[in-house]
Amino acid sequence: MTLACENGCAATTTLTYLDNLITLTGAVPTLSSYVMNPGPFKFSITGFTNPSDTDAAYFVWTSYTVLSTGTFMIDQISGMSISATKAVCTVYSFYPTDGNTRIYGVASNWTATLLCNIAITSEMGLRVTLPSDFYVIQNSSCTIGLQNTGYTCNADSASGTITIFSFTKKTIKLQTKFSISFNSFRNPAVTGEAYTITFETLSATGGVIGIGTYLTSSSLITVGLIE
Repeated sequence: MTLACENGCAATTTLTYLDNLITLTGAVPTLSSYVMNPGPFKFSITGFTNPSDTDAAYFVWTSYTVLSTGTFMIDQISGMSISATKAVCTVYSFYPTDGNTRIYGVASNWTATLLCNIAITSEMGLRVTLPSDFYVIQNSSCTIGLQNTGYTCNADSASGTITIFSFTKKTIKLQTKFSISFNSFRNPAVTGEAYTITFETLSATGGVIGIGTYLTSSSLITVGLIE
């Protein structure tokens, strides 16, 4: 972690971090200078990541003075909280690449086009959650179409998800459209239904970073023709 003093603290301020406790030492130049020149005590700390979920994290700020006779608490502020937010991904399209929209049909691939407000790096993943009417075919080596051949793809029928990691060799810049194709699921057995498909971008360890949804047209799934 690194510390940058912006106002009211001494240039010699040092930072230590241990067991989720951040300690600033020598923050105030002298007690008299702080009393005579009150104002905002402002600093910034870099070097840690946001939480992997959106639960509120609570902070306690405590100020101390160190005298020859010991360390004494001056003030304490509790109840402060901060929550991480998920990035937003816009899903522009989701369709069978080979045009197979028939009931019970198994398309060679479906293609989705997305744009996320975060960069997608090579170690990140994408999880697609399909409604139960789409039958996901269990497959630990499903195939995708994009820039990379070193990906992993797992289709899980129990959860109705397809999870892909390392699907791009190069970083996809934020606010940049990209398309990805994947397979291993069967079309619904009914027509006339609109379905919500959920797309989640994942960290390398599986934490959800961003989320987006796509609502299919109720006319997407069609009946087969006998000629």
